Amino acid sequence: MGPLQALAALHLFWLLMVLPPVWMAANWLSPPGLRRLGAGLVALGSMGLVAGAAIDVHLWLRESPPEFRAYTPQRLGFFLVNCTDIPLPHILVAGLVCLGLARRRSAACNPAQPR
Repeated sequence: MGPLQALAALHLFWLLMVLPPVWMAANWLSPPGLRRLGAGLVALGSMGLVAGAAIDVHLWLRESPPEFRAYTPQRLGFFLVNCTDIPLPHILVAGLVCLGLARRRSAACNPAQPR
């Protein structure tokens, strides 16, 4: 695990790389297009995180002693915090933001429809 400042800087870097395309998409896409983009980003981010966590935990459990199996949730948190090579958590957050914006815009366009 790297220094805390380096981890924070990398997460901030990926967040700054993901936010401008989300902002442009929010300005250019209609609510259905934004909803499709958000769903795709959520699917990509969540599948990548699940696959990466599964591989990491599998390798860790294979190499660690049996008494360390109780620390599997902490190992998942360790993977999530140190996931800075590929911006999977940031892509997931960007997808959730797109979905939220699409919902807000469609509610603003059609105020009479029930939720």
